[in-house]
Amino acid sequence: MMRLTLVVLLAVVALGAVPALPASAEPSVIDDEVGDVWKSPDLFHWSRAEVTRNVDIRTFEVRNGIRQVVLRVEYVNLVANRDQTSLTVWFRSDYARSRVLFAEFDRGYRNGWFDVTTMGTGEIDCIPKGEVNYRADTVRVVIPHACVARGDWLEFDVTTSMGRGQSPIAFSDDPMTSGPNKVGWSDEVRRGRHR
Repeated sequence: MMRLTLVVLLAVVALGAVPALPASAEPSVIDDEVGDVWKSPDLFHWSRAEVTRNVDIRTFEVRNGIRQVVLRVEYVNLVANRDQTSLTVWFRSDYARSRVLFAEFDRGYRNGWFDVTTMGTGEIDCIPKGEVNYRADTVRVVIPHACVARGDWLEFDVTTSMGRGQSPIAFSDDPMTSGPNKVGWSDEVRRGRHR
């Protein structure tokens, strides 16, 4: 009986020491303007591009769940071809700073290649799971919460880019702005259960 009492007491103390998470948390959803793609021959001089295939984002969504962070990206026209498309998402939170998700999808990585690193030290022990759905024009990535944001909130910044073979022209879309220049971090996305 004393052993059961001790177990119950330890459980109560442990639960009291863990901060309560909200019962529900809203995802961050960015509806991006169609046709706001930029091109550059040198990554310094940008001009509007007519291209939308494999680079123009329609919607970017982040869900900061209890156990995982889920990203969903909807493109205007996602096609499996020779275009080299990449998605880069930077994360910071009240616990971890400077985590980066890299995703690539092209003929060589038709189902996508996904990796999470730190900005300074490089590789971390984290395996995100991703899925590229060309019929639905979507990319979905599930990242274990401990990889990017163990705390109560996270912020993100995102860009997608695309290149074609040996061409020096790069195409880019940032769903957080209609221009070629970064605007900074998103609002905080609170951690919690999502409906």
